[in-house]
Amino acid sequence: MEEESIDKRETSYTLLERALDHGDQAAWDSLIKVYTDFIHYVLGTYYFTPDDKDDVVQDIVIHLSKNLSKYDRSLGKFRPWFARMIRNQCFMFLRKKQAYQQKMDAASESYPFLDDTQASEVEQKIESDWQAFIVSKALENVETSFTGNAVPAFIMALNGGTTEEICEKFNLTVGSLYTLKKRVKKQLMIEIDLLTKNLELS
Repeated sequence: MEEESIDKRETSYTLLERALDHGDQAAWDSLIKVYTDFIHYVLGTYYFTPDDKDDVVQDIVIHLSKNLSKYDRSLGKFRPWFARMIRNQCFMFLRKKQAYQQKMDAASESYPFLDDTQASEVEQKIESDWQAFIVSKALENVETSFTGNAVPAFIMALNGGTTEEICEKFNLTVGSLYTLKKRVKKQLMIEIDLLTKNLELS
């Protein structure tokens, strides 16, 4: 079956709704791919070995596949639930790996997943990572909607470039730069909203 694109806009349901409520396998496959990419993104900020990282990702994806359908949207928002699930699975993986309490204590410095006092902080970081991940995915989609220097100029502005620097680099007038930034920002907000609706349940 051909994998469905997240950018498909003609549906009246989000990907999550179609996967959970309507048994849409294509939507389910698309969700798992995006969530897997995000889990790799999150774990890349911690000190997992490549082999451990692959094993943790597999554990999380398996757990997600089994439990996503059980997610009760009336008990809270999807993003905190997802962050907590990732943190808990990392915690269980690392507890299994550490045979002795001494090793667990030493590992806590590198693996805050093991420290219950940092649980909230870790989950908040995962939520922040999710927001950054959504923005990066939205920017990828926006890049296909514009030609020329519109997106590069917008990204340079996001990274702190001054109007003078951007205009000089891309040979733009101040007025044309303002127009490009406004158009790109508007499309970016649309893409972020679309991705959020498709990948989260409110």
